[in-house]
Amino acid sequence: MKKLAYIVLAWFALGFAAVRAETVDMEAFLIRASNESAPLDYHLDAVVPKLRKIFQFTGYELLGQGSGAVNTPGETTMDLGKGHSLELKIRREKGDRFKAEVRWVHDGKALVSTSVSMSRNQPVVLGGSKEGNGTLIVTLTAK
Repeated sequence: MKKLAYIVLAWFALGFAAVRAETVDMEAFLIRASNESAPLDYHLDAVVPKLRKIFQFTGYELLGQGSGAVNTPGETTMDLGKGHSLELKIRREKGDRFKAEVRWVHDGKALVSTSVSMSRNQPVVLGGSKEGNGTLIVTLTAK
């Protein structure tokens, strides 16, 4: 009888753990913003209007991208290309919101370390790293 009680208790504990854990698909873009013309890229359709309001550049060029799935709470690293990566720690907040600790790294050097609150399908913009006559930007979206 005692063994059965332990089995039932373990089953409930695993069930509650499965309900609490949630997988979030993350997508990030490495973008160079400048006043030079840039090739059109449909990948950026969802983020360029927001970038234009914030940075007011005319050209946005996709330099790299990364994606990954992370359990909440959990962490992952996404390679964006050209020596850039994002280190993420994600935890669930109320409703459909997440808290993300983000560290943007280029060739081993941290460019940005911040904590952001985010919702699904609402890109978060990290940026301001100068490159030539433009600016490097990273957008991060929970899918």
